Amino acid sequence: ETIALESPETFFPLLDQLTDPEILPLSEKLTPEAVHQAVLEIAAKNGYLTKPGSLAAVELSLALHAATPKIEAFYNHYIDHHNNTKGTECGSWVEWYGEVVCDIEKLVNLAGVETIEPTTKSSASNPFPTPRLLTFDHIHPSPARMLKRPPRTAIFYASPSSANFRELHSYLLSLADKPNSHVEYVFRYVAPTGRDERVRSYLSGYGVSLTLKKTDYLAIDDRNTRNGANGENTSKHDDAVVDIDLILSLIENHPENTTAPSIKAPLTEDEYQNIGHQAIQLIADSADPLATLKQLSQNFPKYAPTLARRVVVNSSITEELEANGMKIQGGGHVFWLNGASVSDKDINPFGLLRLLKKERAAMLSLTSLGLTRSQALELLTHPTVAASQSGGDVLDGLLDATDRPEDGGVIVYWNDIEKDSRYQQWSTSVFTLIRPVYHSIPSVKYNVFNVILALDLSQSQSLNFIAGSMATLIDRHLPLRFGLVPISETEDGTRMARLFYHVVSNYGRKKTLAFIHEAKATETPKVNWDIVERLFADFAQVEGSETHTVAELDDILAGKSSSEAPLEQARAYAERLGATLSASSSGHVFFNGKHFDYNADFLLNLQNELSKQLQFLQERIYSGKLTDEHNETLATYFYDQPTTVLRRNQYIYPADGLLRVFNLPDLFGRTGFRAAPSAFLYPPEVTVIPLTLYVVGDLDSAEGLKLVKEALLSINPSSRTRISFIHNPVDDPTEGPNRPLASWLIAHLIKTNLVSKTAPEYFLRALGVVGPTNGAQAVLSQDEVIRALTEGVKVVDFDPVYYAEYVKASRLVAREIGVAPGQQALLVNGRVVGPIVGGDFVTADFAALEDYEIRKRADPIIKALETIAPSSSDTDRASYADLLSMASSAVAAIQLPDPSEYTIMQTAQRPRNRQYQLLDSKYT
Repeated sequence: ETIALESPETFFPLLDQLTDPEILPLSEKLTPEAVHQAVLEIAAKNGYLTKPGSLAAVELSLALHAATPKIEAFYNHYIDHHNNTKGTECGSWVEWYGEVVCDIEKLVNLAGVETIEPTTKSSASNPFPTPRLLTFDHIHPSPARMLKRPPRTAIFYASPSSANFRELHSYLLSLADKPNSHVEYVFRYVAPTGRDERVRSYLSGYGVSLTLKKTDYLAIDDRNTRNGANGENTSKHDDAVVDIDLILSLIENHPENTTAPSIKAPLTEDEYQNIGHQAIQLIADSADPLATLKQLSQNFPKYAPTLARRVVVNSSITEELEANGMKIQGGGHVFWLNGASVSDKDINPFGLLRLLKKERAAMLSLTSLGLTRSQALELLTHPTVAASQSGGDVLDGLLDATDRPEDGGVIVYWNDIEKDSRYQQWSTSVFTLIRPVYHSIPSVKYNVFNVILALDLSQSQSLNFIAGSMATLIDRHLPLRFGLVPISETEDGTRMARLFYHVVSNYGRKKTLAFIHEAKATETPKVNWDIVERLFADFAQVEGSETHTVAELDDILAGKSSSEAPLEQARAYAERLGATLSASSSGHVFFNGKHFDYNADFLLNLQNELSKQLQFLQERIYSGKLTDEHNETLATYFYDQPTTVLRRNQYIYPADGLLRVFNLPDLFGRTGFRAAPSAFLYPPEVTVIPLTLYVVGDLDSAEGLKLVKEALLSINPSSRTRISFIHNPVDDPTEGPNRPLASWLIAHLIKTNLVSKTAPEYFLRALGVVGPTNGAQAVLSQDEVIRALTEGVKVVDFDPVYYAEYVKASRLVAREIGVAPGQQALLVNGRVVGPIVGGDFVTADFAALEDYEIRKRADPIIKALETIAPSSSDTDRASYADLLSMASSAVAAIQLPDPSEYTIMQTAQRPRNRQYQLLDSKYT
């Protein structure tokens, strides 16, 4: 059980060997020590503990009794549900759909026949309902490697020492080991009979403490007097303690202080001040510092008086402690594991064991790529990698939320801090931003902080916010510039957008705001058109004159008025920035290019982002990078940063900011997915390819092929991404008589190493996604293109066995990354983008994804490898692309918090570093 905690897949083969009398005869007659050694020897000999550190991890888990709770859970389940069944008399027995099977003949008769002739009855009349499994069951074949559970389940309640255990176990294992097994083997323990309830299992990691009011009691060692009050039979043990007391011998090496008070006298305040330095001096003097630290810390009150009054500290130790005290705050402590800071709650045997297992998996993934262990550690803690993982980059994910790409006229600004009279007394110096202001924002007469709202004006909540919260913030003279872009996806939204643009262009912002204030409806979710018509009639009557003709409301709503609303430009703006109702039904907000969904939390998010951006600007001013010479560009300062992008896709920049990244070496190893360098389509001219992208989807569906098309059309001479495919159908295509052409062809090209030799255009033509283009080869039909790509191999001659393996591995990968059958997604350097709905990811989005991922994750890995392993780039571009994609996925995945440990108060993990190298280390 303990070995299975380290490697779950080893449970059944190891169980089979340990219960084989030819391998481990009469194990019940061996001493516990002999059993311990024999089991570990058998496990190591058969390759179950070959990974570095696995044997030590098993030994630690065994010492901690880490498997005890699971074993006790098996026992309790058996006692609660089966303790009085007929099977208990058999020793070991099999539960077969309500029948108790104790002998091999009956098991063969039941399981063998049903395996050969599986039922074809419907689920309503199926006499073999799926039994309920326990979360801690041992199951073979492993569900992690199976797409569907076998139709039959045999639950084996086992007592390994019983006479019938071996034959029942061997037969069930042989059934479950078949390639297409129809029997699922579930292993559970039979609770042993005659257990002494007084003998309790114990768990390490739990304890109590005893706090005494006076430490004087602890200065007298009375631990060896428990054999009797008169102290009999303790003298021999006391002599042994004296013989191994390393601390006293080290203390006695220092000159005796004849003027010191008695050992029983309490320590003075002055003595307490220096006792820590004296303890360090003692540890530094020792030939075995770790043993000395352990003994001293566990018995500190015993040695404290003598230590404080006799040990003399070297000046060099004092100097080092003072120097390091300037680098780490006094009284603080830091625990680093491979450069990662370990929280206090994890500094216990079980927490450290869990973290060590996670770290070993990451290190093994990196070393499997050809890096040494020291290079792997340097990569995890490299400064460029740490900087990219900081998560505090204000410029990360910023978008150009201006309407410059749409030639202006789309955004309607409600206020202008640079021109409006209400702000005329404000300072015109950028240095105002660094002046301390109590509970407010520094007021500078520039449009520094811009809030762009993309809202559907037919929704009452949109009108309520504009006429309520937004108007109030403007009236309070907060240095926020508000702009609005109407969303015109629905019919009502389009009509309100036309009315809004008409009123603004003809009557101005102030009167438009007053009109919205009157038109807002609080009792209905949608705008009340009767109220709008009545208000517009009154509004037109007031605003009309003999020289000014007021347009009819129906003409305005139908788009027939003289002032045409820029709806096409507004739709282009919304499409460019992903400001659609499908992405957020309430609307969107852009604060200096930072996107938020318009919801109940957006004002809080805006406040937090405002603090970050203000701090960023203040740092720029302090460093001299932002001065009054930049005043004219402050309105677009964040929009004009080199990292700001023009286009947003909700999948590239998720609103919650949470990313899902998987360790690719580990993922492909668990699922059996093979990704050879020849399985990718490469850009034609680029030598260094930082990104590896897999299109995940049903490659035989129209939506799946559309995503493939958009991906391949993004490949151009300047692209830096290679592309391959993971098939994720709704149903298993290998179960039918026919094979779908697209996935069938892709699997064959991958198997025969022909994908990398294919141009994207011909690949798409072979899939039937695009037709012939003008040129010499335009006359080739789809069948002729396929024949050319396969080098003459006919479709009927494709390998069905490999196709089945490819489909199974692809579906396992999709399931592991959380993509349901039939859904679409992208897997780029281990990051999951999606699931993607419909046609929400087009060619331009692939370019945006490439720019973001290279800047955020791939480039730091490239720069780190240039210093850590300069020769790694000397290989061919395919091998180097493998290294970059696998390494970046492993580095990014280990930085993310474990979902099983995530809490509502979870904070982002801090980047890894080796700041401990900055400490003076002559003694440290």
